[in-house]
Amino acid sequence: MTRMKVSVALATYNGEKYLSEQLESLARQITLPDELVVADDGSGDHTCEIIEDFRMHAPFPVHVISGQHLGYVSNFFRAIAACRGEVIALCDQDDIWRPEKLSVCLPYFRQNVTLVMHSARVVDAWGNPLAKRAPIVAKTRELTRGIFQDGPLKSFPLGFSLLIHRSVTDKVLRALSSYPEILRHYFGHEMPLYWMAKARGDTIYLSRELAYYRRHESNVSPGRALANQGVGKAWHNNGSTYREFGQHAQYQAELLSLLSGLDSQTDAILQTWVEERCRLSRNFFWRAEIYEETGLRNKWARLSQLMKAQGYQSRIKGGLGWKSLIKDLAHLTGRSP
Repeated sequence: MTRMKVSVALATYNGEKYLSEQLESLARQITLPDELVVADDGSGDHTCEIIEDFRMHAPFPVHVISGQHLGYVSNFFRAIAACRGEVIALCDQDDIWRPEKLSVCLPYFRQNVTLVMHSARVVDAWGNPLAKRAPIVAKTRELTRGIFQDGPLKSFPLGFSLLIHRSVTDKVLRALSSYPEILRHYFGHEMPLYWMAKARGDTIYLSRELAYYRRHESNVSPGRALANQGVGKAWHNNGSTYREFGQHAQYQAELLSLLSGLDSQTDAILQTWVEERCRLSRNFFWRAEIYEETGLRNKWARLSQLMKAQGYQSRIKGGLGWKSLIKDLAHLTGRSP
C-alpha cells in the first residue's frame, strides 16, 4: 500500500545555535519526508543562511516562507498552512529526530487515524540524555475517536511529537482565524490540533522515544511537560490552586467552543467536551471555597453542595473523582498530612 505523503512543518526564529543539528536529523530519516516547509519569523541571526545552505543539498524539497514577526504560535500555523502533504509532522528548531521517527509513525496512518504521537528523551543544551522523558507516553495504545482523556499520555502533548492528518490542520486553521491571546498563552499551537484530531478520528500513542527534546536557556515553551505533580504535592493544594484549575478548565471550554461550528462530524463531540469542561470548572471553584471558608460549618456546607451536584463523579463526566473526595474529607476532619 502506498504511504501517505508527509510534510515537515518547521518554525524558526533566531535558531542558529541548534538548527543545523535538527536539519541534519531530518536528512537522516530512514523514510524521507516529501517536503520541508520552513516558516522563519524574522530571524536576526544566521538562521536563514543555515536554512538556505541546507536547502541546496537536502534530499527532499525545502520551501522557505518569511514575513512579518508573528510570534511562535502564528508562525507554526503559517508553516502548517503551506504544507501540501496528507500528513504534517511538526518540527521545532532545536530538537533532534531519531532516524526511524517517520518510518515508525507513518504506517499507523490508515482509515480513521488522524493523529500519531510519540514519547521523547530529554537532553540538555549539549545533547546529553537526561533521566527524563517528555512527552511521557506510558505504553503504546490506540484511543478511538471522541475520547477527551489522554489515555497513556502522562504529560503535555508537545508539538514536535505530533504527526497530524491534513484534514485536522485545515479545520483548525479555519477555526482559529481569531485566536485570543490568553488562549494562545495556555494552549499554544499544540492543543487545538491535538483536540481537533481526537474529535475527528482515532489517536495512536507510541511509547517509543523517537526524538531528543532539547532543554536550554532559550526554549520558547516553558517546560510544562517536565513539571509533574506528585500525589504528595496534591495533598497540599489550597483554594487558590483549585481556582487556577477551575480557570484553566474554563479556558479549555472556550478553546473547544472556538473549534466547533465547522461541520457536523465533530460538533457533537466538541460540544460534549465543552459541557464537561464547564462542569469541571464549576466543581473546582466550589472546591476552592471548601479551603477558603473559615468556619467548619461553612466548609461542610460547600462539600455537601459538591456532593449533591455529583461533583466527585468521574473526571470523564466533568467530576473531580473519588480521590478528591477523600482529600477534602481529610481536610475537614483534620487528617490531611
